[in-house]
Amino acid sequence: MKAISNLIFIILLIGCSSKSTNSEEIIKKAVDKIESSSFDYGYSKKGLYKNNYFNFKMKFDTTWYLQSQKQLNKLVQEGKKMLKDSNKLKEAIEASEIKTAYLFAVFKYKRGSKTKFNPSLIILAENTKKMTDVKKGADYLFHVKENLIKTKLNYIFNDGYYSKIYANKKFDILTAHLKRDSLSITQKYLTSVTGRFTLSMIVSYSSDKEKTELDKILNSMKAI
Repeated sequence: MKAISNLIFIILLIGCSSKSTNSEEIIKKAVDKIESSSFDYGYSKKGLYKNNYFNFKMKFDTTWYLQSQKQLNKLVQEGKKMLKDSNKLKEAIEASEIKTAYLFAVFKYKRGSKTKFNPSLIILAENTKKMTDVKKGADYLFHVKENLIKTKLNYIFNDGYYSKIYANKKFDILTAHLKRDSLSITQKYLTSVTGRFTLSMIVSYSSDKEKTELDKILNSMKAI
């Protein structure tokens, strides 16, 4: 199969501040909904996110900032504007909108806070029924990596993939690194194939402390 442009994942560059403003640069693909009568986005309440469709729940720190669907869609539009110098990439994002859904997103700090970086976790699902070459998470991540390279943000990738079990699901993991000025950012892309969907999680951090906080959220993920 040729390169599948609508497999662009969220590409997240957060919290690179300037002297006059504290900006969050977010490049990621858009989403409205997956048209399925049995599909749901899950719900969050008192530090617990639960999704019956994908059969998992996870705990998160209530001092972190949970993003609503409205806020997520707003971030998506900001990301699309940043792709105006890459028409092919922008077209790929727009093409994927009808197939992809953001389920959950949490940031450590409120957007616009005076911090060098804003660590985050984002969970999304994509209907990959027609992508016959995607049999496991690593197949999907192969295309993710190709599209990250296309952004020309000079990502550096760890060799190969590794796997970990969360909520009785096997997630293949791609690790990527990039630098923004003097800031070193790490992003981990975790993907599991569940029926006709890929379930993916993206963690972004710039320090060991932030990594530990995000790992705590991931490790709380359990089957319902």
